[in-house]
Amino acid sequence: MSCLNDIFRSLEYIHDNLNNNLTLEECSKVALLAKPYYSKMFTFYIGETPMKYIQKQKLLYSAKCLFGSEKIVDIAMDSGYYSHEAFTRAFKKEFGMSPLEYRGLHQIVIKSIEELNELECAFLFHSNDVYMRKGSDIFKGHEEIQNSLIEKGYINREEMEWTIEGKQLSEKLYFDSTSAILQSYKISNDSEECYQFTRKIVKISRLLFFKLAYELYENRFTSGMEIGSCGSNCFKCKAFLATIEDDDDLRIEYVNDMREQGVDINKDEVYCFGCMSNMRASFCNVGCPWKPCCKKHNASRCIACDRYVCENLNEMFHHLPDFIYCGLHRLY
Repeated sequence: MSCLNDIFRSLEYIHDNLNNNLTLEECSKVALLAKPYYSKMFTFYIGETPMKYIQKQKLLYSAKCLFGSEKIVDIAMDSGYYSHEAFTRAFKKEFGMSPLEYRGLHQIVIKSIEELNELECAFLFHSNDVYMRKGSDIFKGHEEIQNSLIEKGYINREEMEWTIEGKQLSEKLYFDSTSAILQSYKISNDSEECYQFTRKIVKISRLLFFKLAYELYENRFTSGMEIGSCGSNCFKCKAFLATIEDDDDLRIEYVNDMREQGVDINKDEVYCFGCMSNMRASFCNVGCPWKPCCKKHNASRCIACDRYVCENLNEMFHHLPDFIYCGLHRLY
């Protein structure tokens, strides 16, 4: 399978060692990945760099500690801050209030969802029983994540079904996240902008965001998102589907399709959340006719061009290889 399991292992390590001075090198070793590649793939799936993620998790951990009797200065030190002032600035930036004000809320903040890392959440949202049948593809190749959810009490080991707590949390996660996506979608249908707006409302990884965005599209709650430079909806592209499902069979299909077009790639290169993201499918890197056109007309993407929709756009679509063309649903 892909490196998703390796990223998951490093997430578990981070959550278990928040009191320690974690480094990028240390986390990449746990993932058994080279530092640059680890950082790249972590950011791809989770939506922020490893060190920024660690800093945020330390602040979340400190927020829980504030409901105890420990001194704020000691909590700051445990969170890796060497002064009360630096801790207060970072905390206020993250939560919109000082640690002292937060402590005064007198409410319980340790919620079940905070026990799970971002990849566990990405798998948890599948509340439909079809995903929980023994041997279901959802956990194929991801047994570490499945076992972690079992150990934390969200899946019943014997019956391989969600526990009551797991089902309730799954439904809450689904409702909160999809509501946030739909709210953000009203502001922008640009996938990356929508993702950034959604992150301001709920805790969500890029992987879970695109999984849910795809499901909303399939259930016709949205008409799709602007994921490609050409204004296309990439939700039917094999490379995109292989990425959100972490499906090696689809990756191999895509590789075979690309090789028929004279592009020699391997399945480890098939990671794509659309060309608005930092990583995109090989066709979009090698054979995309729209990027050069956008550059020529000084536009970030087709839909931002004064000439949109132009005659060239339709002509370009009809010259695409069949397997690419059939996967694209134009938004105009």
